[in-house]
Amino acid sequence: MKKIFFVLAVFLCIGAALYAQIPDDLNVVKIEEEGKTENNLPYTITIEYLPATGEAFFTVTINQSMFNQADAMIAIRDRAMKFIEETQENGVRKYYHYVYRGADSTKYDGAKKKVYYTSRIRFLEKQATAY
Repeated sequence: MKKIFFVLAVFLCIGAALYAQIPDDLNVVKIEEEGKTENNLPYTITIEYLPATGEAFFTVTINQSMFNQADAMIAIRDRAMKFIEETQENGVRKYYHYVYRGADSTKYDGAKKKVYYTSRIRFLEKQATAY
């Protein structure tokens, strides 16, 4: 009897996973730009933005020999503020602030001699206040 319930539970889980619906607005918007740090070093910043959740992954790519974590953090901070100003709907800003969603990650690619510094950021909308 226990085996029958176990098998039914497994099939129910598999069926639920197969028929789960993916939201239509979960498409990822990808923005790629080139810039220079405050020390005039070239870098590439990639933004992968999820409109449905208001989250974005900011990735700074720079040569290993030129990598400085502080410069990468400043570049992401400046681009996040610019992103807030750019996202407007009907002339009104959609986002007003942002928060970091976890620790930043640094990945080194020895073959390409590149460093990938990634921050996960959640953009916050202005909440209506009810008293």
